[in-house]
Amino acid sequence: MYSIHPTNICLIIATAYGVKSSSIIESIDFNFWIEIIRLFRMLRLNYIYPVEGGYILSFYDHGKYEAFFIKENTKNIESIETLKKVGYVSPRSVFNEVKDVLISSELDTLLSLFNIYRQRFQSSISTEERMGLDLELGKILGYPECCIKNFTRYENPTYPRYLFHKQLIKNKLDKNIPVELWAIYHTPCKYNCSKSMSIGKRYLETVKSFSRKLYDHVIRELSSIHFAWSVGHRYIDYNVIEAEVNYEKYKIAQKYLKENFEFKLVKIKRPLIYAMTNMPNYVLNIARDIIGLKWIAFKPGKGVLIQDYKTNKIYLYITENTFKDLESRELLETVFREYIVTS
Repeated sequence: MYSIHPTNICLIIATAYGVKSSSIIESIDFNFWIEIIRLFRMLRLNYIYPVEGGYILSFYDHGKYEAFFIKENTKNIESIETLKKVGYVSPRSVFNEVKDVLISSELDTLLSLFNIYRQRFQSSISTEERMGLDLELGKILGYPECCIKNFTRYENPTYPRYLFHKQLIKNKLDKNIPVELWAIYHTPCKYNCSKSMSIGKRYLETVKSFSRKLYDHVIRELSSIHFAWSVGHRYIDYNVIEAEVNYEKYKIAQKYLKENFEFKLVKIKRPLIYAMTNMPNYVLNIARDIIGLKWIAFKPGKGVLIQDYKTNKIYLYITENTFKDLESRELLETVFREYIVTS
């Protein structure tokens, strides 16, 4: 379990214990897939994951797990009786990442979640349809009503996170965020949302009742710096390491970010999601090998550069110029910043 991002640990345990009705695990490292499946089965969780040509539904019934194939073009599942039973099928992975694994302890809830999820992430739906489906999705995922309503008020799905960040900064809490707000995945409707705090506390208490050792690990991992590298829910987590400045690396940072940037050595943790893109004006090499010692340089609202501790490899380079549309660029005042979570 220690290979899983701590927020996902909270979601999985809370779902297994009925504190949360269902969850979408946004990212699982393919190298730990079998370990994750064993965890799901130990917790008697039903789950759906992507494979080539569709999805696999695996659910616990009469003392054993059974698997069924869901075709890619399936829009709505009324009953598993319409599905074909199969053996084990390896998940579809991109850059060693399995995306969007759906889980629930109740089969009917899992099927409902899948149906809403499939409709929500079709490319052909209108903005109005998307916002309506976001409302349904928030309810089945057990998010607070106040946070669901706030999220669905805006056409841009990254805007609520921007407002949350902005409130944290305005109220001088961006360097002292309660750990409960990072145990949850949804975006709180406001920086001091009591319902979100309560849910986060329940998640953590559930993990604690499951395993005190795991709870201590989750608290330790969440209580760190969460660097926002893009709009929305996109962070790189790390702890700062006291070290003398490497002037060779500093000069490279100057080449990319010019001047007036922060520069430090950090120990990066397992990212919540992976992202791999190499373009002339930005670089994303956010995968398992970003974990460990790295040099980071950043200017709040302007840009970030992450270099390898020893080699010349660049793991992340992104600036305000990467965001072409005006709407996204207006949200950047809260990006390329450190958000510090404390317990």
